[in-house]
Amino acid sequence: MEGGHPASALAPLLAHAPRLIHLTVTPSTPLPEAFLATVPQLVHLTIKTDFDPCAAPALLAPVLHLRHFSVHMTAADGDLVCLDRALRLHAPSLAELHGHLPQISG
Repeated sequence: MEGGHPASALAPLLAHAPRLIHLTVTPSTPLPEAFLATVPQLVHLTIKTDFDPCAAPALLAPVLHLRHFSVHMTAADGDLVCLDRALRLHAPSLAELHGHLPQISG
């Protein structure tokens, strides 16, 4: 799901693929916490825009079988703490993590 569409426009499409196991998303707006609720079988997730784990701390909660997670996010200390917490709480099966974490300048 690329093209920079708002997350609210992409979420209803996921309801049509409840057995989806691989998802790459490039939303133009932050992902709401319930974004992955209809795809509990997801095992591979790539978020290709600035992900804010503090804004959606339970985003990964519905996908307990997530094994591969690739994320692009700003490397602010608070965001890394939130990402760590989300992974510990909601990704017990995680086997592979890829992060693109550019430093904040300034």
